[in-house]
Amino acid sequence: MLLSVLSCGPEKGIYVALDSVGIPGNVAQFRYQVTTPGGVSVQSTQIVPAEALSTIDAAIGLQIDRISAARPAWVNYRRLDQYSVLLVDPMAYSEIDLPGAPLLRLQGGGTTAGTVIGILGTRKTVDRSYIVVPHQNGQDWRFMDFFFQAIRNESEHARECNEPNRLDPSPECEQFAGWQDVHPHFP
Repeated sequence: MLLSVLSCGPEKGIYVALDSVGIPGNVAQFRYQVTTPGGVSVQSTQIVPAEALSTIDAAIGLQIDRISAARPAWVNYRRLDQYSVLLVDPMAYSEIDLPGAPLLRLQGGGTTAGTVIGILGTRKTVDRSYIVVPHQNGQDWRFMDFFFQAIRNESEHARECNEPNRLDPSPECEQFAGWQDVHPHFP
């Protein structure tokens, strides 16, 4: 299945990066591309409602404000149009805190609300950082706060790992990587 996805066009690096973190191509068949009102590039497997697009802007905007206040010398990823989001099909669902909330299942079997590709081990596979979270079409987008937090939290990684640049990121990039990651990094 992955080979047929990889042959579909110029974005094959995205599929290689997704696969390397445990997200198979069959949950990432991007059929829709849209830009949020603030300028964030979004690719999705499903149609994205206007409320979700506005939520993406608000979540990333909050992170931009907070990190800019804490790290005023950081110059990258200070604008919404510098961010990219991939909305993939859910791979698992929460059974504990928010029963039914969509999750990703990453390499190693753990579940998470989101991740970022184009940083750390996948930085040479794609041309930029991509925030990756599951869409909520099957849940009628009823977990919007959960979606907001997932986008905000993963946008922290996108910013930290692009300062001063993706190939030589800030210490915060690795400090908050992996299973010990606790958000928000900049409350």
